[in-house]
Amino acid sequence: MPVCPEVLGGLTVPREPAEIIQLGDERSVLRGANVKTAAGIDLTRQYMDGALRALSVGLQFGCSKAVLKARSPSCGLGQVYDGRFSHNLVDGNGVFAELLLSHGIKVFTEENFPM
Repeated sequence: MPVCPEVLGGLTVPREPAEIIQLGDERSVLRGANVKTAAGIDLTRQYMDGALRALSVGLQFGCSKAVLKARSPSCGLGQVYDGRFSHNLVDGNGVFAELLLSHGIKVFTEENFPM
């Protein structure tokens, strides 16, 4: 079942790049970090709403696995950009990836999906 949590959250295509902005030591938006554009526009609500809507779709269809986009603030798994728009990667998961994992759904990216 193809879904885009960012579009489900009301964001447009194309859209301004956004990154997870670390608050303290926490990179998880589920635990208080934010998603913002380089201009400082806070998109946390849209990212959370979209992730919740996409999770709902997945649960409705009985999904047990997901293939997501690596390094995305929604879908990144294991690494995301550092929140400084510097192209540096740090350990962490995107909003949707984190939500899926918290619901026991196995997550892959296009880079580690077993063929």
